[in-house]
Amino acid sequence: MKKVLVFGLSSNIGGVENVFDEFFDTFDKNEYHFDFVAREEKLAYQNKYDGYGSKTYVLPSFIKKPFQYYREIKKIISSNKYDVIYINLLSDANFLTLLAAKKDKKANIILHAHNNNTSGVMRKFLHLFGKIIAKQNRFIKIACSNESGQYMFGRKPFTLINNPFDPRKFRYSEKKRAEIRKKYNIPNNCTLLGVAGRLAPQKNPQFILRLMKALRNNGRQDIRVMFVGDGKYKELLLKKAEKYNISNRIIITGNVENSRDYYSAMDLFLMPSKYEGLGIVGLEAQASGLNCVFSDNVPSEVNLFNDNITEKTKVKEWVKAINRLLPLKNDRKQVDFKKFSPRFEVEGNFELLKKTFVAGKNSSGIDFVIMWVDPNDPKWQKEKNKYTPKKNTDSSIRRYRDWDNLQYWFRGVEKYAQWVDNIYFVTYGHIPKWLNTRHPKLKIIKHSDFIPNEYLPTFSANPIEMNLHRIKGLSEKFVFFNDDFFIINKTKPSDFFKNNVPRDSACMYINIPSGNVVDGLFDNDMQIINKHFSARKVISRHPFKWFNIKNGKYLYNNIFLSIYSKFVGIHFSHLPASFTKSCYQDIWNKEYIKLDETCRNRFRSIEDVNQWLIKYWQICEGKFSPRKVSWGKYYEYGMGYDVLEQTIKSKKFKAICVNDTVSEDDFETAKNITNKLFDMKFPGKSEYER
Repeated sequence: MKKVLVFGLSSNIGGVENVFDEFFDTFDKNEYHFDFVAREEKLAYQNKYDGYGSKTYVLPSFIKKPFQYYREIKKIISSNKYDVIYINLLSDANFLTLLAAKKDKKANIILHAHNNNTSGVMRKFLHLFGKIIAKQNRFIKIACSNESGQYMFGRKPFTLINNPFDPRKFRYSEKKRAEIRKKYNIPNNCTLLGVAGRLAPQKNPQFILRLMKALRNNGRQDIRVMFVGDGKYKELLLKKAEKYNISNRIIITGNVENSRDYYSAMDLFLMPSKYEGLGIVGLEAQASGLNCVFSDNVPSEVNLFNDNITEKTKVKEWVKAINRLLPLKNDRKQVDFKKFSPRFEVEGNFELLKKTFVAGKNSSGIDFVIMWVDPNDPKWQKEKNKYTPKKNTDSSIRRYRDWDNLQYWFRGVEKYAQWVDNIYFVTYGHIPKWLNTRHPKLKIIKHSDFIPNEYLPTFSANPIEMNLHRIKGLSEKFVFFNDDFFIINKTKPSDFFKNNVPRDSACMYINIPSGNVVDGLFDNDMQIINKHFSARKVISRHPFKWFNIKNGKYLYNNIFLSIYSKFVGIHFSHLPASFTKSCYQDIWNKEYIKLDETCRNRFRSIEDVNQWLIKYWQICEGKFSPRKVSWGKYYEYGMGYDVLEQTIKSKKFKAICVNDTVSEDDFETAKNITNKLFDMKFPGKSEYER
C-alpha cells in the first residue's frame, strides 16, 4: 500500500477541497492510504477521511512559528516514510513546506498549482522566494491550467491535470430548488443571485455588496444574493451589509457539503473574482442551467454559452448585465452537456494524477499517439463494405494498405525517445500479432473507447484525429504520429514541447489547388482560421516567431505574404505534430458544427477539416515555440530510393515521413526496399515486440 501525505486543504469547502475529494473517491483505498497536514482541527470532508483511517496533523502557522512548523513537518515525514507527498498550492508563499519535503530523498513530491495570482504584499514577496524552490527538478509539477502552472513554476515543464467535474451531477432540480428556498425563507417571486466559493479577497465578495446596493437604488427590490461558502470575510460582509442597509437581502450559508443542490435555488450566477486558476464553480453553475456574469479575470474557457456575459468589475456594467440576463427564460432541464469539455472528466484526469504518483520526477509529461489500421482484418472489411463512399470522398487503397513496418516505429521510439511517458496505440480493434501489449508504456485504444457513438464506425482518419483529446488518461501535451512517421535519431522532450507549448514553425505558403480531397481539407482549415484570426494581427503580436531564421526558405514567404490581411496558406510539415488537448477543446467549442459534420463522414471528404486545423490554430494564437523547419524530412518515392537511404542513415534529421505515393504495380518493390533500409537502421527487436 502506498502512503500519501496531503498538504493544502482547509475547513472551507472550496475548489481545491472539492477537486481533491473527487480524486479521493476514485482512489482504491486498498492501494492508497492518505494522511493530512493542516492548520485547522477539522478539514472539509473530514468525517469521510477519518472513516478510512486517515490521520490529520494540525500544525501552527508557518508565519507565526516558522521554526516549529518546519521541525514538525520534517518529523512527520521522516517518522512515517511516505511514498508520495502531495502539496496543493494557491501560491508558493509557504516555502517551508517545500524545503521540509525535499529533505525526503525517496518520496515522489508533487506540487499541484491551483491559482494564477495571490493577494497581499507579504504573500506576493514570499511567493517570489518560494517560486525559486518550486522550480527545482526535485518536484513533480502539475497544474489545473496553463496560467496557474506558469504562475507557480515559470517556464519549467509541468503536467496539466484538469479539475475533475461531472456536469450531470449538477442537473437542475425543482425539488432541490423548493427545499433550499424553503430552508432560507426565499419567496417564489424573489430573484436569487448566487455566488459560490471562499469568502476571501480573491473572490471579491465586497463587490457583490456594492452591486446589491446599486440594484436596490435602481428599484430592484425583488433581488437577494446567496453566498455559498465561508471564510475570513464573513463578519466584514455582514457589517458592510448592515452599513448599506441590505442585511435582509444577504444570505451566507457557511460551508455545505451538498453545494451542488444550491445552484437549483438560484436564478443567476455571479463570479466577480480578481483571479482564478480555473473557476470550476462557473462550470457547475452552467451545468445547472444558470446564466452567468463573469469578471474578465475568469479564464475564458469557463464561459461555455453565448448568453453569458463577461465584464470588467464595474458596478454600473454589472447592473446592466443582470437586468439584461434575468428576463431570459432558459429551460434549465435542457442543458447541452456536450458543451462541457471531456478534459474535465473524472476518470481521465484521475489516471493522469495517478501517473504522477508512480512516475517519479523524471516524467516528461508527454505522450505519443499513433493510429494504425489493418486492411486485411475480415471484420473491418465487412464493416467497411456496408457503406458506400459518397461523391468527392477518398477511399482509395492507399489510405489503408499496410507496409508491414510498424515495428520499426516502435524500435525508433525505444532507441531515440525513451523519455516518452506513454504510447497510445489507436486502432479499430485489431492488433499486430507481434505487438507486446503488456509493455508498461503501451495503451491499446479502440475507436469505440473515445469516439462518440454517433461518429462510428469511421473509415476516415479525420474523425479519429479530431477526437484524440477524448482519450482517457492522455496527457495534455502529446505528439501525434501517422504510421508512416518514424523517429530516426535521438530526440529529447524539448524537440516537441518547450516552455510547455508545442514546438512548431510558422510558415506561410501558397497552395496550388488540384481539386483533390487533400486540397479541400487545406481550404476548409484555412477558411476557419481566417474566420477567427487576422493575419496582420497574428504576425504583429508575435513577429519574432514569424520572421525567424529557423523558418528557413519560408522566411521569404512570410515577408512577402505578410502584407495580406488574410492567410493565403500555412505550411503543414507532414511530420510528427505536437498538440495540446486544451487547443482541441477550444476549437470544438468554437466550431462544433463543422467538426461534427466532419466526424459524421464515414470516408475522407473534400468537405472535411482535419488535424492541420489544430496546428494552424496553435500557431495563430502564438502558443508554440519556434523550431527549425528542417528538423525532419518529408519523403515521396519520386525522390528516389537513394534519398530515402541517405535520410535514414543521416544524423541531420530527427524524424522522417515515408509517404505512400507509389502505384499498385510498384508497391511490393517499394515496400521491400523501404523495410530493408529500416531493418539496417533497427536490426534488433524492441521490448514492444514479442
